[in-house]
Amino acid sequence: METAIVFPLITKFLPITDPALFAFFWSFLAIGYMTYDLMHYSLHHIDTSKHKGGWFHKLQKYHNQHHFGGEEAGFGVSSPLWDFIIGTTYKNKLK
Repeated sequence: METAIVFPLITKFLPITDPALFAFFWSFLAIGYMTYDLMHYSLHHIDTSKHKGGWFHKLQKYHNQHHFGGEEAGFGVSSPLWDFIIGTTYKNKLK
């Protein structure tokens, strides 16, 4: 979801009047979004072919399966954690 949509929605439904709490909340929201975005970018652009058994290579394969043939599952962009929790993991084993 784009920041232009999220920011007005959050400020309307989550009014924070304390300046310190406001700064704390938005700082962590921004850090969380940047971490997610950096991970998503990395999953698309880092070559992991030399490290085929590594964690990042497996995560990249999991993510690519969502884009190329498994759009109905695998919604965890930077981690399959939520897919396990809500039951949207892939039924077939990654190759």
